[in-house]
Amino acid sequence: MKKTRRFYVFCLAVFCLILCLSAFVFAEGETQHKTVLSYNETDSTLDMELYISKGTAIVGYCSFDYDASVLKLLDKNLDAVSENNLPSSLSDVIYAENSIEITDIGNGTAKLINTKDGYFLFAWYLPSSISCIDAGSGEQLIAKVRFSLCDGAKPEDLKTDCVKPADKSVTSNVSGWFPGIVVMDKNQTQYSYNGEIKNETLYISELIMGGNPVAPEEDKVPEEDKVPVDDKVTEDDKVPVDDKVPEDDKVPEDDKITEDDKGAEDDKVPVDDKVTEDNKVTEDDKVSEDDKGTEDDKVPVDDKGTEDDKVSEDDKGAEDDKGAEQGTNCPNVNVEEVKAPEAATEYNFGLEFTDITESTIRIRWARPENIGGIESYCIYILDSDFDEVYEISGISSISASYTAKNLFGGREYKIYLTAVADGKLYSSKLYSVETEDYEYNPPINFFTVTYEVKSGYLFGFEEEKVLYGRTPDKIPDIIPKGGEFLIGWSKDGGITLCDIENEKIYCDTKFTAVISKKVPAKPLSYIKGYEDGTFRPDGNVTRAEAATLIAKISGTFSESKRYCHTFTDCKAGYWYEPYISFCSGAGYISGYTDGTFKPDGNITRAEFASILVRLGKFEGVTGVNIFNDLERHWAKDYAALVYSAGIVKPDENGAFRPDEKLTRKDAVRMINAFLGTIPDRKAIDAYVSENGYTFSDLPQYSEYFHEIMAASL
Repeated sequence: MKKTRRFYVFCLAVFCLILCLSAFVFAEGETQHKTVLSYNETDSTLDMELYISKGTAIVGYCSFDYDASVLKLLDKNLDAVSENNLPSSLSDVIYAENSIEITDIGNGTAKLINTKDGYFLFAWYLPSSISCIDAGSGEQLIAKVRFSLCDGAKPEDLKTDCVKPADKSVTSNVSGWFPGIVVMDKNQTQYSYNGEIKNETLYISELIMGGNPVAPEEDKVPEEDKVPVDDKVTEDDKVPVDDKVPEDDKVPEDDKITEDDKGAEDDKVPVDDKVTEDNKVTEDDKVSEDDKGTEDDKVPVDDKGTEDDKVSEDDKGAEDDKGAEQGTNCPNVNVEEVKAPEAATEYNFGLEFTDITESTIRIRWARPENIGGIESYCIYILDSDFDEVYEISGISSISASYTAKNLFGGREYKIYLTAVADGKLYSSKLYSVETEDYEYNPPINFFTVTYEVKSGYLFGFEEEKVLYGRTPDKIPDIIPKGGEFLIGWSKDGGITLCDIENEKIYCDTKFTAVISKKVPAKPLSYIKGYEDGTFRPDGNVTRAEAATLIAKISGTFSESKRYCHTFTDCKAGYWYEPYISFCSGAGYISGYTDGTFKPDGNITRAEFASILVRLGKFEGVTGVNIFNDLERHWAKDYAALVYSAGIVKPDENGAFRPDEKLTRKDAVRMINAFLGTIPDRKAIDAYVSENGYTFSDLPQYSEYFHEIMAASL
């Protein structure tokens, strides 16, 4: 009977202890935490130790509050921390173990330590020499914090919740911080505990006095029946990190434009985009070579860059040059104030590339110490043509490395990192990294491309195998149901139309036919050829032609309205006069300080990019500069914006070539991308076959053929 009673008492003790611990156990994940509070009666101090009790970990955020009426936070000198005695570094209060680094992620100690309200916040990470913390062989200590009892407080006042994870009421005032405990394991999976959500991470709190865990007051059991705490195991054998790269949700960069072939000077001919046949310019009316603005005379077209890069007041076109009213019946052009481009701030994240194999690159970066409130990181991986291979977005702010997988051996990749902090975008420079070449024959990497239509009929292949980096070549025909129309194709469930015939494949991909009950809008025709049947794709675009193109795509220009200007070299009756008047009055383009516009002067790539930015449609786009020739150029932010919007991309050398003259073919590509025009190649080929219409200097196999035809038909 006595043995039976002892057995039940023992079971009751175990049950009570489990009940105590289960108050802090919410959901068991792969990686779990444990905190232990140990009271030392000799010097009346309390140590809080944070462990990884299960799984692996590489970085973590920790937010704790404590009972400031019972406990005083101590620094490494065992002096009480107060508002008047804050340490200069978190490491003076948080004692890290196992070479772990403690960081404030760009916040000062005054934000992360509050002795009045009783809370402390810190983040930790591993140095590059350590792959991860692994609790497979036993609990691994992360860090500890020391307290003393407040005056008048007694050991009996200590409870298991006298130090506990803080909820968002504590962390909401610290930008970019997380409540409770957050940890990321070696596979980039994030686990968290906070006082409200209670998800994924096991958090156990123990209070040890004299070597035994103490249950909460209401759950205490007789001292002799308590279950001893298991001995802690010291850290052994680290396991290398094997970061997981998600293979889905990679977002392609649509409508990218290659920038090839400079236009020859002698190819300049005004676009045959005249208002009416009667308004054509005669040979006698044309501006002579002497009247043209030289390249040295050219002024950025009211194209302000960053504050340091702004064009001086002397260089700007006079305010009077911007379409002042002349006479009566001149309609006012609605001019919206053009905001300066919103460009990412360049920042040196100290990117390092390690563990490079035939198919992987590990990317490491240093956590910014002078940028507070990092919300997330994003890594962009481009191929040698600057087409996007992967976009890895939403990387946790507590991460400092990422392993890109499923790459191809012996290839050059372009890589850059961005970070969002307090609503601002920061970007690294562009780096070129080459994967290891294959020792033997390279593998043949094929990916499955699937085609589907949700309303209508599909004729042809429903799927095909496409080699790594190649484009689909078995795109099926789609027959919509009655009263419906095929608009185009979207990728992986997205809502944005993609240029399926030019979409490079780097993973298994699904294309969906987009069907609508509305007749698809015909692409805007905004450019024509010349009377001799040529298009002259390599010819340069003049300032008059640029104004004509911008007016036609603006959506607000009207042939029937009269627009006014004050330029001395744009006489009434010239074919380009209404277009220049409209663009000048709208603030898209300006003249020179001498009162001229110089319509026959050539426009540069930088100037045209800035005009497109003025025209608009860049809401929500933050420019990222990856070009290597814009370090101090006035158009740096404009180029960054049109790159991020998918209008241009670097040439084979990574350059933008801002001061080169804009060619007609590149103007078409930039405008098509600006408008979101994706050429319908089958329809264009059918039209050309039926009507025999094309330009004599634009063969059908030209890479620009369909884009130019879409803009001119």
